[in-house]
Amino acid sequence: MTILIRKAVSSELCHVYMMGFDVWGGDCSVHDYLELCGNSHKYALGSWYVLSHEGELVSSVIEYQNCWGLDAGY
Repeated sequence: MTILIRKAVSSELCHVYMMGFDVWGGDCSVHDYLELCGNSHKYALGSWYVLSHEGELVSSVIEYQNCWGLDAGY
């Protein structure tokens, strides 16, 4: 069994964004939702990481540093 946590690559971001579509998509079409995520200033401030299991992306998290009122280093 291979489990890997790593920084997401740009070609994976649509898949990462779709992980939240059921919760955050609201009444948006998939196309509109992906466009909103891809153009998000908030998302651009962070770094996406993914957890993959045997090559399949199963989870993601975004990390923010030095923004949103966080102290330096948090």
